[in-house]
Amino acid sequence: MSLDLTPGAADWCARVTASKVAGILGLSPWDSPLRTWHVMAGNLPADDGNNADAKARGHYLEGGVLDWWLDQHPLRTEVQRQPSFTLGDWAAATPDMLATDSDGATVLVDAKTAATDDHWTDTEPPAYYVASSLWQLACAPEASRVHLAVLFGRPRLSFREYVVERDDAIIAGLIDECRTFYDTVEAGQEPGLSDMACDYDVLRTVHPDIDRDGVAVLPDDLVTDFLTDAAHEKRAPITKAAILAAMGTARLAKSSTGQTIARRQPKGDAITLVRVAPPIDLTETETAA
Repeated sequence: MSLDLTPGAADWCARVTASKVAGILGLSPWDSPLRTWHVMAGNLPADDGNNADAKARGHYLEGGVLDWWLDQHPLRTEVQRQPSFTLGDWAAATPDMLATDSDGATVLVDAKTAATDDHWTDTEPPAYYVASSLWQLACAPEASRVHLAVLFGRPRLSFREYVVERDDAIIAGLIDECRTFYDTVEAGQEPGLSDMACDYDVLRTVHPDIDRDGVAVLPDDLVTDFLTDAAHEKRAPITKAAILAAMGTARLAKSSTGQTIARRQPKGDAITLVRVAPPIDLTETETAA
């Protein structure tokens, strides 16, 4: 039976692929190790619905970006679009194109679109794309390099090309680290929390059971973080994820003094965390002190 390595397919989800490597390494702006782990374990869909516009843009423009790359260098030759490569029975990569470079080398090409050139320098792509490219080279040992052909929307509509050369020493370490992560999925050893907001949605989705009589006592510093106004801005989901991790299946979370702080309650097929205690105003507390 042939593998279905279409993104989102069961075969694709279960394997370490180029788009998961940044999440595994903690380099991704979108996916944490925890979310990547649960995708590979089959507990979460590969697409969480975020960045839908960016993904649609990339899908529709991919062919044009690849054509631009070929057009700029007539000595480059297309061999195949969407080739698939595997590494054992646990890893795979599907670059956008397999090609022959102007020096005769076998190369891989990935088409990217970016709204802005933030996080890109004139010569270096973001670390998460470097990791993805090195993974493609790990799965395709005959390839010498990866060309990233990028279409930027701002500050002006423009194309740019980046090259990630093969580095076998780095690739060997990358393979070891990703294999270790894969083995934790096989063993059911869930990773700990990261400092990413998406971990909250992961925990509330994959651990929906509620022990109606369960009570968890939270550390004092976590209670303070949760009840201060600052916790309900940018870091709110990170703090809430830490509370869910501490609660397990318990319905209620209490402070060390016995005050009920929050409760877990059903929300669709998942749960949500509801604050029960009033917020702490640290300004007033410090003034009173």
